[in-house]
Amino acid sequence: MPYPTTFQFISEKDVKTFKKTNCSELFVKPILKGYDLDTNVLSNDGQILMTELIWHVAGKKIGSTELAQTLLNADIFQAVEDEEEENSSSSSNRNNNLASWFLDTIWNVYNEVDSTRTTILDLVEQNEELDPGMELDDAEEQAENLGKFVRSLTKLENGSRTIFFDLAMEQLSLTMLHDAKLIHGATKDTRSKLVKKNTANYYTQQNYNLLGEESEGFAKIIIELNEVASRTTNISANADDSDNNGNGSAVLHRIKSLIGYFNLDPNRTCDLVFEALENCLGRGEEMLTGKSYGILGLVEILQIFRKSTICHILGRRFHYHEVDEDKSASDDGAAKDNNSSSSSNGKKRNGKKDQENNKKKINPLPPRSMSLCRVAALLIASDLLETDDILPHLLPHEKDLRKKREEATTHLLNKAGGIGKVKLGASKEQREAEEKEKLEKERKLNEEFKVFSNANQKYGILCGLYDLNAWNSSKTYVKKLEDVGGKPLTDTNVIQHLCNMGKNILQPVYENLPGNVYPVNLKLAKKKNYNVNNSYNDSHASLYSMYDQCSSTKTVASKIGPIVMRLGEQVGKDLVFYVRVCRTLAYSIKFDNALEEDSQRRWIFPLLEKCLIPAISTLEGNIGAVSEMWNVLKLVPYNLRYKFYAYWKTYSYLKKDDLIHAGAKAKNFTKLIMRRLAKENVITQGMKLAKIGLSNPLIVFGTIIDQIEIYDNMIQPVVESFKYLSPLSCKYL
Repeated sequence: MPYPTTFQFISEKDVKTFKKTNCSELFVKPILKGYDLDTNVLSNDGQILMTELIWHVAGKKIGSTELAQTLLNADIFQAVEDEEEENSSSSSNRNNNLASWFLDTIWNVYNEVDSTRTTILDLVEQNEELDPGMELDDAEEQAENLGKFVRSLTKLENGSRTIFFDLAMEQLSLTMLHDAKLIHGATKDTRSKLVKKNTANYYTQQNYNLLGEESEGFAKIIIELNEVASRTTNISANADDSDNNGNGSAVLHRIKSLIGYFNLDPNRTCDLVFEALENCLGRGEEMLTGKSYGILGLVEILQIFRKSTICHILGRRFHYHEVDEDKSASDDGAAKDNNSSSSSNGKKRNGKKDQENNKKKINPLPPRSMSLCRVAALLIASDLLETDDILPHLLPHEKDLRKKREEATTHLLNKAGGIGKVKLGASKEQREAEEKEKLEKERKLNEEFKVFSNANQKYGILCGLYDLNAWNSSKTYVKKLEDVGGKPLTDTNVIQHLCNMGKNILQPVYENLPGNVYPVNLKLAKKKNYNVNNSYNDSHASLYSMYDQCSSTKTVASKIGPIVMRLGEQVGKDLVFYVRVCRTLAYSIKFDNALEEDSQRRWIFPLLEKCLIPAISTLEGNIGAVSEMWNVLKLVPYNLRYKFYAYWKTYSYLKKDDLIHAGAKAKNFTKLIMRRLAKENVITQGMKLAKIGLSNPLIVFGTIIDQIEIYDNMIQPVVESFKYLSPLSCKYL
């Protein structure tokens, strides 16, 4: 940038007045007027005025010595003779801030001048015939004037240092300090000395027995963490005991002392806390059961680390798990290749083709670590981790998440649309070959979707939130995933974990149902523990808001309602949970008169209409589950039942992807059976119709009526087959 031709605040008259009077009111006081001492913020006008002042010094319109003397004589800038006196006063810190603004402005102007000078020299070097002329001389003169100004600002004539000296040594470049004669010797020598000093300060080994010291320190940390993790009582409950071993603050103090005494890396120590949390929460697909107050203690220990670094350390653990799984998968693949090559008996061509095919294959995502996902879920629920901070560390990426969701939806709809279609011109062998190829492709796609689901770390954290019964946090997390294009409530693993959460919520009420509802209570045989997934742990209630368990059959609808409504028609994917919901609702309606209470009725009707009845289509002919559903429906008023059936037919079968596929499948099977239905085989074909009608009665009966309207001679065998229908199918009919 060349020397400015126009100035906004400083006029020629102001320059002449300053040369005559050296009055600080012209320039210093307007700058101070725009400077806030408390926030160290200089207004835009103040910055422009300061820049114009420095440019006038560079152009020698204002003398560098005179302006420096004027600034130092101002009240806010005074010569500092004693450093201790300088550091002791708070006002001196404010003076340093304004002095820093001046030096930053000098540095910016000097960079502009130096850039002009360097550009001219480069052009001359490239073209020797080019005459630099006056521009190079002007740049040299401006740099020299700025150097004199810095020299006058930092040192007085008697050699004493001013308030600007230390700041200039910190902020200005070596070249400018050399021009200001504040450092002696060549710039290269000074730079090499600085490199040696930095090497001595930052890269010299401090711990000479590094292995022994860190091993001992981390061993003691691990002992402390294991003691905390194995507690069966709350740490804070023993805070007033005389024994410090039970005091939570004492544990935190010991861990801090170990980090300081052995000079341990806090990030590695935080990583050990995550390791202990994984062990407490369980490393398998299912969460460990039983009360453990060790989790509370470990979360309390995590609070001594910086919240801003916890997400990155945890994200590194996720990445390390990905790399470790990829390495083990590649090792297994290499072993298989070696075995196949050794068994090929010298068939080199086939071996080369196999290697080329293996190179073309894309390695699938490694399976996620559910223990890590539970740790992340626990921290999100406890407000120690922000969802937006951890999501960038997780796989898959947002675009892959959206792509897979679209692929799954498109595949299901195409599959529904292709059911029953055949090529009339193809031979039987061709149709069989195409059907076989179609089944193989379907198997591969399902396997691919399963691998993707098991590797999805973002959905894994949601599964962890459901394992921890952190309902409020899960709602926020689901919204975050939906905003980035995910659809978590269609994932098989997410549905299973949410159903497990529903079982835990129902557990106290369901176990106390009478024997005719809950057959285990008949005590005909030794009672088995069917609730292996019962991970409800009320000891976590002090960390986050937990979903309360059902305490009475009177309130079962309002308690289980939000969970079932979130599942929608997917509630039928877990048959055990579906049957338990139907049984508890039937008992609540029949014996506790739940339909007479507004708080329960407003949950029961939407549950039946939008979730439980549409879920029948996914049950695939399960007579037991359908009978349990009928036990609930027969307690509902007649007009409401048919309203639910209408919603099922006019909305669910048209809007829900799973039901569209189930309806197309049922329609095709019904047509196949109707083609073979005759008076001679009414029993066998009628039973098949009844079985299909268990799950999709509306589709089955609609197809039957369409067939009868065309072929009226089928009325008699169809009527005969209806005697095998279930009570619920008869009511639909």
